[in-house]
Amino acid sequence: MHILIVDDNQFRHNKIRKDYPEDTFSHAYNYNDAKYLMDHHKFDIIFMDHDLGDYSGTFLDGKPGKELTGYDVVLYLTNFVDSSKWPKFLYSHSQNPVGAWDIKKLCNSVGIKCAVRPFKG
Repeated sequence: MHILIVDDNQFRHNKIRKDYPEDTFSHAYNYNDAKYLMDHHKFDIIFMDHDLGDYSGTFLDGKPGKELTGYDVVLYLTNFVDSSKWPKFLYSHSQNPVGAWDIKKLCNSVGIKCAVRPFKG
């Protein structure tokens, strides 16, 4: 399987890779990394964090604006990536319960199977 991990925490990338030793991985640490990878590859599974700490894309009056989150990544996926490239499954592994469930609701609304599985470890 080809798996995409979207998370700003390197420890989580390493832990998920250990759980799937036979698979191929791509790594995104922010919104733009994820956007690029989803535009150019098809993934079987995506592991998605919500809070990415990414303020690179939105600035108001020269100050950082809204954080670009995992929810924004999924919005991009569902609105701009051809549905033939959508993953078979998405795990929302954020420890932010509201963000994780928002990602699940968005995925379910378009037919992407999704489970909330907060990261432990």
